[in-house]
Amino acid sequence: MSRPFDWAPLAVGDPLPGDPDAIREQAAGLRNTAVEITWQVSHLRRIGADESMRALSVEALQSQALDVAKRLEAVIGRYSKTAGYLGSWADELEGFREATVKVLGRAQDAERAAGRDPHAEVGNQVMFAYQVFAPAGVGDASGVAAAELEVAAARRELARIVEEAAGRDRFWAGRISDAIDD
Repeated sequence: MSRPFDWAPLAVGDPLPGDPDAIREQAAGLRNTAVEITWQVSHLRRIGADESMRALSVEALQSQALDVAKRLEAVIGRYSKTAGYLGSWADELEGFREATVKVLGRAQDAERAAGRDPHAEVGNQVMFAYQVFAPAGVGDASGVAAAELEVAAARRELARIVEEAAGRDRFWAGRISDAIDD
C-alpha cells in the first residue's frame, strides 16, 4: 500500500513510517537461513552417528560434529522465532498504517466539506484557506466548526493509533530480543 506524501491537516509528515514488506523480506531471509542451518545440522548429525570408521581421530571428529550440531540447533530456534515475530509485527504494522490513512481521509473530507483546502495546514496551525467558489452553505460557521471538531477527533485518533503501534513495536522488539538472547 503506498502512503500519502501529504498528511495535512493532521501531521507534517507520515506519522507511522516503516515498510511491512521490507520486514517480511527480512523474516523470509531468516527463515531461509534457518532451513539452511537445519540441513547443516542434519549433515553434522550423520557424521557424528557414522559408525563405519573407528579411530581416535574419527571419534574426536564425530564428537565435535555432534557438539556443533547441538549448538546450531539453538541458532535455528533463534532464527525461526525471530522470523515469526518479524512477520507478526509486519502484519500489525500494516494494519496500523491502513488505519492512519483512513483517519487522514476522514480529516481531509471534513476540511473539504467545510470549504477549506485540507492541504493548507502547516504543522498544527490551521490556515483558513476558504475556497472562493465554495458552494452555498459550504464554509459557513457551522460547517467550519464541524470540520474543526472532526479534524480534532481525527488528530486524537491518529495519536492513539501511533501510540498503540509504538507499544506493539516495543512488544515485538522485546520478543525478538528474548529470542536472540537465550
